[in-house]
Amino acid sequence: MRKLAILIAAALPVAAPVSALAEPVVLRIEAKRGPETQAVVDGWAARFDNVVTFPLQGGWTGIGLGPMERDAAEAELARLKAAGDIPGDSFIAPAPGDAVAAAGP
Repeated sequence: MRKLAILIAAALPVAAPVSALAEPVVLRIEAKRGPETQAVVDGWAARFDNVVTFPLQGGWTGIGLGPMERDAAEAELARLKAAGDIPGDSFIAPAPGDAVAAAGP
């Protein structure tokens, strides 16, 4: 019985990250601050229907696409970069939860 308890305890750290993989992510495509931020957000929203904004440190606003599951995000990131539809330095980041706000014109 003790061996079973040790085996279960050893498996817990491996099982825990599986749930983290299901966390939503966003494609971070740009960050802006200042008066031009809304115009930039509106420009992205005219091109994509899933644009979100979220606060970043230093008064910056993050602009992204999502939220979506990581598998979908990886495929979408590759597709959009290859097509030149998003900046080449765009990346996948955890969705900031309640801080994510739908953007639109």
